[in-house]
Amino acid sequence: MAHVHQFTHLIFNRFEPYALVVVIPLLFLVPIIPATLLLTHFATPAALVLAFGVYWTALLSSIAFYRLSFIHPLSRYPGPAHLKLSTLWVYKMARAGRRHLYIQKLHEQYNSDVVRIGPNELSFRDVASIGQIMGTQGFPRGPTYDGLTAHAKDRPLVALRDTAAHAKRRLPWNRGLNTAALKEYDSALAERVNQLVDLLLSENGRTVNVGEKFRFFSYDFMGDMAFGGVSELMHVGDVHGQMRVLHALIESNLIRETIPWSPRYLPSGGKAFVDAAIAMGSRRIEKGNSRKDLFYYLNNEDGYEAVSPPFHDVVAEAALVIGAGSDTTSLALTNMMYLLMRHPQAYKRLQEEVDRFYPRGENALDSAFHPEMVFLEAVINEALRLYPVVPSGVQRCTPEGAMISSGYYSTFAFFVVDD
Repeated sequence: MAHVHQFTHLIFNRFEPYALVVVIPLLFLVPIIPATLLLTHFATPAALVLAFGVYWTALLSSIAFYRLSFIHPLSRYPGPAHLKLSTLWVYKMARAGRRHLYIQKLHEQYNSDVVRIGPNELSFRDVASIGQIMGTQGFPRGPTYDGLTAHAKDRPLVALRDTAAHAKRRLPWNRGLNTAALKEYDSALAERVNQLVDLLLSENGRTVNVGEKFRFFSYDFMGDMAFGGVSELMHVGDVHGQMRVLHALIESNLIRETIPWSPRYLPSGGKAFVDAAIAMGSRRIEKGNSRKDLFYYLNNEDGYEAVSPPFHDVVAEAALVIGAGSDTTSLALTNMMYLLMRHPQAYKRLQEEVDRFYPRGENALDSAFHPEMVFLEAVINEALRLYPVVPSGVQRCTPEGAMISSGYYSTFAFFVVDD
């Protein structure tokens, strides 16, 4: 019985069980066995405390030794000891909005294109590895996406870890986001942009929370684009608490993506958002829409595919549309506005470029000149570089091991970080 903790460690290491029917016996029933042997020498409470204390201490020590030792498959890669032991520090950096900066600093500190940022995670900044990792023949998504979806069976496109299922589900997205389809959304976008401009002008010199206005704008437009219209935040404000629910999801995602097993045991702050999004998607499918929106393609209303996708697959995409579409857009707009206000010379140069291509009287929403507006593109790219709207990286998994770029061999999940 002296090495019973090693058996438990082996089970967790090889199989990573999540189910309580497995975890509870391993953590709470197994140590009862040695406790019974101590009853001849100690009272029952003392025997239990001693047995559990020794068992858990030995188990944690075994795990720590393995993660720090040379026998770990990722031992050759540099990284701080506390990250090799746990990803909790990465979660702390994420809460502060500095995870991407912290990981970038680790690459500089160790002067390495690959650093270990978790017990089983590597961060890559080698440009040559990006195609192999994230290309069309790249690796499947990692366990982060299990955490983000709370291990749900029905999940949106971005969280599908099976590459074949992902490729199939992506087909209607490709139709719904190609050039022709995007043109269908122009009228809705024009209406919302004009509404946003009128809203800002109506403030008449008062201090304005531009970030909030952008959030309302992006949420309203994504509702138009995806579901044919579901909200009027710019008109009436957040009377139903949609932003509060969305922010609860974002906060919940920080712990769920860093520690993917946590949704099994911790309450999810994002459930209300997911339920609301599914309700929006369900109503849209039931009522239909006279205008071609994104769900027109996701629900195969264009008749492109011989067999329409299951209802639960379609409505699962609703949370992705609203969450990823509206929040990332509003953050990017807010960050660009902040940087332009901080750098008036850049603002003036951008204004001159816009006025050159779109003088007074021209349709400012016509995208015909966008490919020629190189400074506008530079402003967008620089804002995204300085303030990435998804600063957690893109996790991919190599469950069977793979040789990455310049001789790096990985057997576990890793992040790709754009330096």
